[in-house]
Amino acid sequence: MVRTVHSGFVGVVSVIAIGLGMIGCQPAGGDAAASRKALSAAAHKAADQFVAMAKGSEQTGRAPRQTEAAVAPMLNAVFDTSALDGKPTPRFSEVDPMNEWMLSAARVGQVYLFAGTGVTDPTKAADPRVEAQAERNVVTYAPEVGRYIDAELRLVSVLDAMVAQDLAAHPEKTNDPKKAHGLSDIRSGTTTTINSALVTLATQGLTDDWRLARMPALLGIAPDAARLLNPDEKASLRKTALAVGDSMSDANLKIKLSSFADAVAPAAAPAPT
Repeated sequence: MVRTVHSGFVGVVSVIAIGLGMIGCQPAGGDAAASRKALSAAAHKAADQFVAMAKGSEQTGRAPRQTEAAVAPMLNAVFDTSALDGKPTPRFSEVDPMNEWMLSAARVGQVYLFAGTGVTDPTKAADPRVEAQAERNVVTYAPEVGRYIDAELRLVSVLDAMVAQDLAAHPEKTNDPKKAHGLSDIRSGTTTTINSALVTLATQGLTDDWRLARMPALLGIAPDAARLLNPDEKASLRKTALAVGDSMSDANLKIKLSSFADAVAPAAAPAPT
């Protein structure tokens, strides 16, 4: 059995943010960096507008839908990460705007997960009653939650790549206890984010088409996670992915989840006889 855990999405991004802050960065420059900074700023502004519009949804259970004319542009600004596709990994100096974009996505995503729970504080998401309602919300708001998951995975993937690239160039950073602790937080946050995405696939009431639509983002983050995470974290994700795959009836989903598991942590070679 795969236990569905959705609270990871709303709480873990703050862990990644703290970790990135502990590693530290310098201001970014250049046209590409300016463009990404503008996209991050637009996402922040749209998230502010969306959260204001959604005020009270934690009580009413009615969150704004992407089919509403006024809502669609806000969600597009926050969740559309296509501008990052096919581009070189941003320099680590761009951590701040990329991190802010990730936090904006989390603020919007938690509106959908917390609708009708009576809470807005991610630290209370582990309450069984809140968790049960969040699970129902994944199905009720499947289109929006799906976009949220995809955006978070894409943004975390980019941040992981930035960190891994910076560490490859400056391995001495791990000698600094503060930076080493920050790196540990980033790894932990990445692991929890991916794990939450995987187990969400097992939520009862979701369609296989919805699940398959999440696979590009999951497969996309696998190489960066494999590069950044430690062996135990990678092994944990492999175990979860295979368990979720075993719970699926769709053969294509099983194959893709197995491919994800192999990309994150290839199976150990059999011992020689």
